[in-house]
Amino acid sequence: MSSDSFSDERIVDSWRANAEPWTTAVRRNQTESRALVTNGAIVEAVVSRSPSSALDIGCGEGWLIRALAAYGIRSIGVDVVPALIDKARQAGGGGSFWSPRTRISPPGRSS
Repeated sequence: MSSDSFSDERIVDSWRANAEPWTTAVRRNQTESRALVTNGAIVEAVVSRSPSSALDIGCGEGWLIRALAAYGIRSIGVDVVPALIDKARQAGGGGSFWSPRTRISPPGRSS
């Protein structure tokens, strides 16, 4: 496998092509390791620091932003894939979501 196989452009293209199946997998807890351990460990690690706000770079469909909102943590989610940002916004709740192709809006408001 060449290093070109892992170029940023190819990786982003893959995420664009798989935005819908990824959203379904995350929201239906179809990845057992995430459902059993990983998601909870990530939330616990963030919450243990008692932040008032958070920035999730590579937020995908926004699951972490929504989880942190349950703890009163204002968050902004950023992802390079507009379709994932659209999914995050459609799910509602949590915070503000944007991609490099959208305007930044304050936490709690969609752009």
